[in-house]
Amino acid sequence: MIRGVLDAHQDDIGETISLFKETLTNINELTVSLKETTDHTNRAVRALPGEFTDTVEELRESFETFAFYAKIVGDVVKAVFSKAA
Repeated sequence: MIRGVLDAHQDDIGETISLFKETLTNINELTVSLKETTDHTNRAVRALPGEFTDTVEELRESFETFAFYAKIVGDVVKAVFSKAA
């Protein structure tokens, strides 16, 4: 039964998979942009009270963590689908 569903939707599945690389590239570009923006913001607000600066630093670290995991996911998906192709 599962094989029949997969066979019936093979074109749709292939199209979806083909979009993964572009989507991951866009996510990587977004995370780099967010990190750069956060870094610029962090530098701009260093003169502000410590509590606000700490919050910005936490955001920057969160974006770095997100970028790190996005890169890992991208590498895994690329590895899986480059072997499947």
